Amino acid sequence: EDLPLRQIDSLSALPAVLAARMAPITRQHFGGALEPRDIFIVRYTDNHQTSLGLHVDDGDITFSIALSDPSSYIGGGVSFRVPLIRACRLAGDERGSADNGSSAFRGPQGSLLLQPARLWHEGVALQQG
Repeated sequence: EDLPLRQIDSLSALPAVLAARMAPITRQHFGGALEPRDIFIVRYTDNHQTSLGLHVDDGDITFSIALSDPSSYIGGGVSFRVPLIRACRLAGDERGSADNGSSAFRGPQGSLLLQPARLWHEGVALQQG
């Protein structure tokens, strides 16, 4: 379930808070400050949306924040497909394949994953939780 942050009145200050908290990191690693424009919360459940297919995001930078304790679910996480995507592009396939055996990043609750928006990634299937 995708929930656009702009539709949640109680979280209207969150983009400014995130930008301020991430400013040192984005300046150091990406050369500028973050200006959040399109933030949404993706809720994965084992009986609804369980994954998010291989894709790239719009913009320059994208981030994920782990909202749940990883011990409360099985599966899930973010997986990247960089080596396979390069090989597929050489072969003329712009999408690549979601099945290359790479492992998922599953950070502790509250952790931040910050990456270039045009980096191919996916939300790995949630098995339970």
